[in-house]
Amino acid sequence: MTAPSVPAHPRLVPQALGILCLAGLATVSHSATIDIGVSTLQAQVEKAFPKAKQPLTLSEPTLSLEGATEVVVLCGRWDLSPKAAVLIADRPLLGRFCAESRLQWNPQGATVSLTAVRVRSLGLGDGPSLPAPVLKLINAILPEHLEGVVVYTAPKFIGWAVKNLRPQDGRLQVEF
Repeated sequence: MTAPSVPAHPRLVPQALGILCLAGLATVSHSATIDIGVSTLQAQVEKAFPKAKQPLTLSEPTLSLEGATEVVVLCGRWDLSPKAAVLIADRPLLGRFCAESRLQWNPQGATVSLTAVRVRSLGLGDGPSLPAPVLKLINAILPEHLEGVVVYTAPKFIGWAVKNLRPQDGRLQVEF
């Protein structure tokens, strides 16, 4: 004769397992890590776009992680649509951009966001990247649109235990 099973609440099982695992980590002197795949991060980043601050709109983000340099690269599309005709164009300008960034852990919101953003390349249309002197000017303007973009939100029951983040090739390594 078997004892009747009690159905577990679907949200409580992962939380209880997480609490038990972290309680075990608290008693052990070494740290543990988990890897978060770039597809999970990509889905989170897509929620933050398009980013529009007239007359500039950033859209179609693609995130990659460069493990050798521990840099996060965010590429996408930009569109400049001035309300009035300007000297350089009487119609919208558009192109592609790529920016590199570091990651910052924000314990209050249990989020990982972009920080120290620097534009690597910016091209008009499908053309080549703009020259370095122009990129220097762009780096004085564009990064404020990307600074603070959330790339990951940790589950609340483990967010307090994060010690370090390291971008690896194709994944984010989270240390507890």
